Amino acid sequence: MSNIASYPAFKLLPYENSHAALSEYTSLQRTSSWIYCGPLLPLSDSQLPQSYHEWHKAAINGSLTAKLLSFLSFANHFLSAAGINHYWLTIRATTPTTDYDKPRWHTDEDFFQGEKLIRTQWKLVTTLLGPGTLFIEDAKTARAVESKMKLDAQREHTDHLCTSFTCLGCATASAAVRQRLADNFRGHKVIQAANGTCCFFRIGQEQGAVHSEPPQNCDRVFVNIVPGTAGELQDLMAKWGMTAFPRSWSIGLPMRAH
Repeated sequence: MSNIASYPAFKLLPYENSHAALSEYTSLQRTSSWIYCGPLLPLSDSQLPQSYHEWHKAAINGSLTAKLLSFLSFANHFLSAAGINHYWLTIRATTPTTDYDKPRWHTDEDFFQGEKLIRTQWKLVTTLLGPGTLFIEDAKTARAVESKMKLDAQREHTDHLCTSFTCLGCATASAAVRQRLADNFRGHKVIQAANGTCCFFRIGQEQGAVHSEPPQNCDRVFVNIVPGTAGELQDLMAKWGMTAFPRSWSIGLPMRAH
């Protein structure tokens, strides 16, 4: 495997094999997510957490598991080779929406506090169903443009105090940046991840890849992996009051009667 330190801001890594085809009529029942935080998942259907099977049954028509395991096999090998044994994994299933008709270009923020390490300043993503993630090909230029757009918006919205445009009170400034980036990047070359491709990309304002969700007029299932140490992930979970580790849960499913 190539040295990760030599990778550019983003790199597309094909992984798919012929045995991981979707069932013929795979579709979504609802918009929802399944999240797992802990050691690398086992590569067997029967050994996946029970919460995954409950989510899959309530959210998916057909089966995504073979596709998921194909990706996890690649991701686990990639991470193990990099000396990483834990991750935060999110499967986000989204029914057709117009929310992304206008690109939402951005770089992901750093996930962990403390000393910055190359191994935790990147993530892996793929799409099991639907269109792939979009990337601006010239990442260095795109980061400079994004930084300038954010700075301009901060100057214009003096009541905006945070720097990441992530708080609920900053919707106006955030929308202004999003519109300007969409306009500015309209003529830039865009790379879209193909089916069966893992996207490695860096995060943070210094080296991150500028990317966006694609327009989505069909069902989409997106998988996001944030690698880290057990301690880093436990600290991250603690921010949301979660102490059990490892842990898995779902969002967006109907409440079950007890």
